Amino acid sequence: MNKPLEQAWALLKEQELTCAVVCPDGRTLQSKERGIKPVLDWLRQDAGAIRGASAADKVVGKAAAMLFVHGGIRELHTDVISTPALAYLEEHHIPIAYETCVPHIINRDGTDMCPMEKRSLPLERPEDAFALFDSIIP
Repeated sequence: MNKPLEQAWALLKEQELTCAVVCPDGRTLQSKERGIKPVLDWLRQDAGAIRGASAADKVVGKAAAMLFVHGGIRELHTDVISTPALAYLEEHHIPIAYETCVPHIINRDGTDMCPMEKRSLPLERPEDAFALFDSIIP
């Protein structure tokens, strides 16, 4: 791992965050919110907020992977990644380090697939994912 990715991973763990991003200019973005909301909100505020950045996230499903690609991250480290997310990141040549790969991300009550993962599966273009999630997540 390179220095910015190590820094993002350390922030994630030490601060008990859900998502940490180290930007090329050295600034950091941090969140304790669950799901794709942190990345979605950063992209809503500034489309270039995470361009070229190193990101660390607790859980990455295809929805999050698509938003990270849309935002232009350079690399990613995660605790848990779904098979569709891993394939998507690899297709887009994003270096990825992960601890555990699972078939899919499950919903919060453990009864079904995560609804964001489910909605992202048929999508291919990152801008389509951003438009969809921007329209349904407050």
